[in-house]
Amino acid sequence: MALRKLTLIAAASLGALASLGVQAQTAAPSSSVTIWGVVDAFAGRQQLSGRDATTVVGSGGLTTSRVAFMGAEDLGGGLRANFNLQMFLRPDSGDLGRFPGDVAFAGRSTVGLSGNFGEFNMGRMNSPLFFTLMRQDVFGLAALGPMFQHMFPGGQPIAAPQAVTDSTINNGLQYATPNFGGFRGAVHYGMSETSPHRGRSGYSLSYINQGLDVAIAGDHIKAGPLVAGESKQTSQLVSASYDFGSFKLVGIAQRQKQEVLRNTYKIYNLGASIPVMGAHKVLVSYSHTDLDAVVGDRTRKTLALSYNHYLSKRTDLYVLASSDKVSDLKRGTTLVGGIRHRF
Repeated sequence: MALRKLTLIAAASLGALASLGVQAQTAAPSSSVTIWGVVDAFAGRQQLSGRDATTVVGSGGLTTSRVAFMGAEDLGGGLRANFNLQMFLRPDSGDLGRFPGDVAFAGRSTVGLSGNFGEFNMGRMNSPLFFTLMRQDVFGLAALGPMFQHMFPGGQPIAAPQAVTDSTINNGLQYATPNFGGFRGAVHYGMSETSPHRGRSGYSLSYINQGLDVAIAGDHIKAGPLVAGESKQTSQLVSASYDFGSFKLVGIAQRQKQEVLRNTYKIYNLGASIPVMGAHKVLVSYSHTDLDAVVGDRTRKTLALSYNHYLSKRTDLYVLASSDKVSDLKRGTTLVGGIRHRF
């Protein structure tokens, strides 16, 4: 019944938007296509708490390497058609995807409409909670950043709370409001397309004005894949940042609960971004996770510091050092240097 209602709502919304497009044909349409991307590679010593140290040449230390194709067509009357296709790549090996078996356009594959009403997209995309974290985290949810490591799986020393194999949602419908005096909101629904129907829903609400950025977001996961034995997971997030001009300060608090396994994660993050003489930037981030689990409580603490030197607006060099400690495991330390180029 919920799926049928959602389908009817989506059909009605698209019908209304289509009628707007017909009325807008009085203006001459124009279109554009943009190709952009990021190539990010690093080398050095990498180690998580409780793991052996490895010497690596890795990909995506500060930004996941990708190639993106974006386009828009002006339909007139303020209405636009949009598409966004993003594929990941690994420059260390030349392979596509973030890992073996990753789908072709794993970053995003959407088509939609935007205008005075806001923006509506369909396809594969990140949740509003993920977008909020990516905007607020000083490391932008970089693979070597503490916030990403405390949330997502991939050989972590304790089970990651965002216990799905992917941060991007398939079969999604997402609506984002226009800007109302600094307030913006978004809602998302991902259809699992299985029987019986299970889905993933999320929301975000933010206020951004004159250096202040405050947000709340939530995620409700019933669709697979969750960790073995789990059927439902919920997440709530509160974050705030303020750009003082000379530096930016960020605070994030998140709670994630697994219903069947009865694991509760409380994640806290403090971060700062500090520009230095225009061509340099220092990033510092500390994440603390308290895991309340049936098998025993655990604590994880990760501190990361990076120094970026910008050779141009598109190219920068970076050095990143981090310390990772889980309560009953040996400390892990990482020291790497990398180069990031945007095109």
